[in-house]
Amino acid sequence: MNWVYFSLLQVFLSAGMAESNRRLQLDGVRLNFWRTLLLSGLFSIPACYVPWPHANGFYVAALFSGVASAVASIAIFTMSARFNGRVALLQVPITTLMTFLAWLPFDTRFPVMVQQAPLQVAAIAACLLCASLCMVAMQRHSIGADTLRIIVPVSMLATASGIAGKLAISHEGTLTDSIVVISFLVMVTQTLFSGALMLRTARHHAREATPYPLFPPKMHKGMVIMAFWGGSGCYVSWLAIGLAPNPGYANAVFLLTPVLMLFYHKAIGIKDDASPLAGTVLTLAIIALVILSAS
Repeated sequence: MNWVYFSLLQVFLSAGMAESNRRLQLDGVRLNFWRTLLLSGLFSIPACYVPWPHANGFYVAALFSGVASAVASIAIFTMSARFNGRVALLQVPITTLMTFLAWLPFDTRFPVMVQQAPLQVAAIAACLLCASLCMVAMQRHSIGADTLRIIVPVSMLATASGIAGKLAISHEGTLTDSIVVISFLVMVTQTLFSGALMLRTARHHAREATPYPLFPPKMHKGMVIMAFWGGSGCYVSWLAIGLAPNPGYANAVFLLTPVLMLFYHKAIGIKDDASPLAGTVLTLAIIALVILSAS
């Protein structure tokens, strides 16, 4: 059940990351480049002292997860700056359901559960569906065609990344050592991917003779703040996914992030049209999921 504690910790880390750029209003591409550049250097230190996996598939998964993480992070930063932190996390319910279903072919215990406890399996699936629908209900005023065009591809990438990453860190070496290595590789890949996007955008602005500073004002502050949230969140989320029986369970707990954001917005007086009733039902569904998955 350790995955539950790490998943709950990730809820707070995700909320902090989304809220920070609502305040900073920094460009997602440049912010992601500078914060992952800093994190690449920080993660390189422990990565030098742990054994690296030998399987080529581990590195393919790390590369793919890095690109997917870069796209997801840029989308979250952009949407949190444009809307708010809660709206920026709209992709989580879609990712949760996709991840739960996508993991079933790899879950050797699932056929046994279906035979021995079919009602428990049905209840777990119902909790996941209920939680995801409640999250969508919370966001009913925020969902539009433009938003969906961003979150659906991001959700598909996040799902594939989560499955590939769990397979990679679960099959060779100790979990903590594998997470250190994959976190370092993910940050390096994000840096390269975001840097390429940043330079491409800079060339476009140069042709148009419009300003596009590579290190704009407040970036030094944003780089450090987002490195803290992102670095902690990267390691903690991989721990939650690696320890969970199904990575969809960890993603389901991550659904609590918008609930936390809702109460935070109410507390500090930010206008938020999300439904408190849907948030309450979502919380109850997650609690039921945790109890069922532990029994």
